[in-house]
Amino acid sequence: MDLNTRYGLEFNPFIKNSADIIVSFKEYNEAVARLNYILSVKGFGLLTGTPGKGKSTAVRIWSKGLNPSLYKVVYTPLANLSDAEFYRNMATIIGLEPKSRKHENIDAIKEEIERLYSENRKTPVFIIDEADSIRSSTLSDLKVLLALKWIQETRL
Repeated sequence: MDLNTRYGLEFNPFIKNSADIIVSFKEYNEAVARLNYILSVKGFGLLTGTPGKGKSTAVRIWSKGLNPSLYKVVYTPLANLSDAEFYRNMATIIGLEPKSRKHENIDAIKEEIERLYSENRKTPVFIIDEADSIRSSTLSDLKVLLALKWIQETRL
């Protein structure tokens, strides 16, 4: 028997991260407002909350609404990787051929970000889902990526 019909449901509310289920509630609207603010000031943000509250879904839905002519979304759910694996993954996601060494990937990502910003006028939007799993050494290396021309030009 179809449970949706039996219980008078339009959809199954228990499907994890279903694109068909978008529930607009106070917390979701607040998260979207804050993400939009971070985007407008070209800043950094951290979205926190208890498991299962829809943080990942909210960020995915929000990022899909960004104009691809203006923004390059670089999304990864893989935060619990070694430093080298993390940057290989980021290089692949941003559209580069991954290099064998971590510093080569960091340099290639830096160059691609600068190219995106200077030539295409696209603002990169990095989303690291499950960032609580990221290694502190990886976070330290991210500082290298922050020393870019477009960051200085936008006063970030």
